Amino acid sequence: MRRLQIQFFVSYAVFGCIGPLLPVYLKEVKGFTEFQIGINQALTSIATILSPILITLLADLRIDPRRILGCSFLISSSAFFMISTTTGVVPALLFYTLHSLAFMPTIALQDGYYFSLANRAGRRDIKPYHRIRVWGTIGFIVPSLALFFLLERNPNLTMVLWCAMTCCALSALHAQRLPQLKSQSETHGAIEVKGRLPSTEAFAALFGPKGRWFLLGLFFAFSASTAYHTFFPVYLRTLVHMKSSTIGIVISTGVFLEIFYILGLGRLRKRFGMRALMVAGLCSMVLRLTLLATFPSVITALATQVLHGLEICAVYVLPVMFLNQLATDRFRNSIQGVYTMLVVGGSRIAGGLIAGRIAQIDLQLLFYCAAGLALTAVSILLANFRPEDNHGDGQGPLERQPDRG
Repeated sequence: MRRLQIQFFVSYAVFGCIGPLLPVYLKEVKGFTEFQIGINQALTSIATILSPILITLLADLRIDPRRILGCSFLISSSAFFMISTTTGVVPALLFYTLHSLAFMPTIALQDGYYFSLANRAGRRDIKPYHRIRVWGTIGFIVPSLALFFLLERNPNLTMVLWCAMTCCALSALHAQRLPQLKSQSETHGAIEVKGRLPSTEAFAALFGPKGRWFLLGLFFAFSASTAYHTFFPVYLRTLVHMKSSTIGIVISTGVFLEIFYILGLGRLRKRFGMRALMVAGLCSMVLRLTLLATFPSVITALATQVLHGLEICAVYVLPVMFLNQLATDRFRNSIQGVYTMLVVGGSRIAGGLIAGRIAQIDLQLLFYCAAGLALTAVSILLANFRPEDNHGDGQGPLERQPDRG
């Protein structure tokens, strides 16, 4: 579906603007130390805990998700503007936290919107999730390429924020063009007043026998991922002495290769299964972090990008599909929000604070510690994770489940 693909493209472009260069911007323009960068990650992760569950609950309670997306992206754009016009560490921390409060729920909400559209309507014209999600990967790459040429001509890192503002505004506008979902009352009857809230049912599903070990393993995996994504740009700038304009190109090399992993995810999952792919992706993370810590160089930074795509599938794409296996139409949005709160938000608070402190001591030590966390995640999933591999890609009609509400 073209409009949904475009929405993923423009929203993930925000990550493409700030992901590769925001830590460098905070360090070189705003005067952050490594520990303060970690504090920034932790503060924004508090926002990740608070807002996704509320906003995805609103979507399950029949508030139009398109309107929620529009408001969230506009608030995020305004926060970037305030960061660019204020000085000092504290204002930057506060306004970036505001951005996270508004922006982080949009990813869970877009995922929930996709699965709700596919399952509730029973539509066969909806492409599998990974075929939609790949447009987010492409969206990440485009700003990185644009910023390379812009920063080569004018090395003003504030351009990073202006590009992010533009992508947020485009995301807000385009969200209003998405198809309207039928209300739950039209498809499965009205929500009972005395029934459990969708978020309560999502908690029960996630802490049930099929979900609890998955949550624990992904908590460790996200903690390792937080350390990597927060400090890899700083690693490239300080240990490898790379120009700011080139950092985005290096990171986008791995993201470009990620496209092929995601496009082939359906076939890979059919052949190897979800569990094997997730374990393989986390093993790739262990290997990459260990190599970066042991052999800090431009060659290592570039060569390890080959492992990036499988890692992203394991940490960011396959878990979303597994969550849809656990959900029903009553809480298909809320389970994404609850998962984001518990795993993404919780791990980033702990990971951000601890990683910032370790990075201030030794960046290479940080990457060794992150490799240890990823190895712990591998052990947990190998021992306890048993997803159902019916190869429906988690996208909807092929995995439609009865309403337990």
